[in-house]
Amino acid sequence: MTRIPHFQPALAGPSDAEVEAARAVIAAREAALEQQARDTLVQCTSQIATGKGCGGFSRIGDLTFIQTHFYIEPHGCTGGDYWRQGEGRFICPHCGHVNRLYDSPEVTKLKPAFKAVEDRHDD
Repeated sequence: MTRIPHFQPALAGPSDAEVEAARAVIAAREAALEQQARDTLVQCTSQIATGKGCGGFSRIGDLTFIQTHFYIEPHGCTGGDYWRQGEGRFICPHCGHVNRLYDSPEVTKLKPAFKAVEDRHDD
């Protein structure tokens, strides 16, 4: 079998060292964004459905995100039952008030930054 010779041109893009340096910058940026999310403060507020909050601020990285789920019963001939994800919540460490996040998508999207995530399934 005869090998076919090939001639590869010089690389026109960044060098391996430059790529590694860029990856290090990106990793540092991602770590800084994660820390920023953990350090974000949320306020305990008064809500019609859950009562009066104390107004205190807490760091997201110190709180537990409570992910609610609700049960969907089977329907029809082929519709099985299942659990559907509901709203997020957190409990204020200062006063114990349950803060509902149903109208706070900017806080809900920070769910991975909370200290823990607790799944609750309510019938």
